[in-house]
Amino acid sequence: MSIISQSGGVVIDGIRLLTFENIGFNKSISIGNKLNLNECDYLSYFMSDPETQMIGMYLENFTDGRRLMALAQQTDKPIVILKPINPRPVTRLHSSIQPPWPEMTRPLTPP
Repeated sequence: MSIISQSGGVVIDGIRLLTFENIGFNKSISIGNKLNLNECDYLSYFMSDPETQMIGMYLENFTDGRRLMALAQQTDKPIVILKPINPRPVTRLHSSIQPPWPEMTRPLTPP
């Protein structure tokens, strides 16, 4: 599975989950504020990538929803899109949490 995300934290959590669940991880792209390229550009890339069998996306907003849907209809690869209803409370929550850093940086090993 390859991941396209507007959040670096979601990419890290996604990689850990895919590894832990033995689903398989291929590539990840953290697209941030989409200054030069947007989710459609990255989706096109993963659609043409022979190593990508499934595509996961976490998007806080869509740059061009019509183009995104048109692209998705052109592939047989499964695409999962997660979109928060309102990402602002999550952003505030992340900035207020003081995580236990030693535990958060410990490598995750599957059972």
